[in-house]
Amino acid sequence: MGKVLSKFTNGFPGTVTRENDYVIVALKNVGQTVIKPGDPVFLYNGVTPGGVRGFIANTTTENDFVGIAVRNPSKTQAIEGQSESEYKVGEVVDVLVQGCTCVPCGTSSAKIGNQVYIRKSDSVLVTSAGSEGTTVPLPDTYIREPRDSASNVEIVITKRHLQ
Repeated sequence: MGKVLSKFTNGFPGTVTRENDYVIVALKNVGQTVIKPGDPVFLYNGVTPGGVRGFIANTTTENDFVGIAVRNPSKTQAIEGQSESEYKVGEVVDVLVQGCTCVPCGTSSAKIGNQVYIRKSDSVLVTSAGSEGTTVPLPDTYIREPRDSASNVEIVITKRHLQ
């Protein structure tokens, strides 16, 4: 049986939220960890043919940013209350490189238009640069809708970084 939401939310992490102007590409997960929907993904060794990987604190730069892993409907679990699927090492990841999606955010006061960063210490997305060297900016990625009750925000990637 379905559930009634008392308040609109931005959706589940990795859900494409606005389908009128988005670009999704498929790239292999060549990292050493799983990639969950809503996770930012980065080039492996700085080249596209190498595939993508998750965030690695001391080696990832803003120039490596590709996009956000999004949900593939055929991979989504159909079990009540379960909202996650993941891309295992070696699987092909659906990556939103331009458009809007829902992601978890560690900043409770996230405002529309804020730049999005990833914090090195715990790989959490935030909207504050913090002290020098503690975050990596996600280029051309901004808050589109503020944080909801599930701690998710809608972000927009305005420019493709994958050529």
